[in-house]
Amino acid sequence: QPPHGPRFTATLCKLAELVMGPEIGYVLRVVYAKEGVR
Repeated sequence: QPPHGPRFTATLCKLAELVMGPEIGYVLRVVYAKEGVR
């Protein structure tokens, strides 16, 4: 089992989006999707 699940990943992307801007949230989601993180 991965150390962090989908809930953590979604929360991290949302937090990054709120703190650093929507572009960062988008980039994180794209990178995570490319790497197979769900």
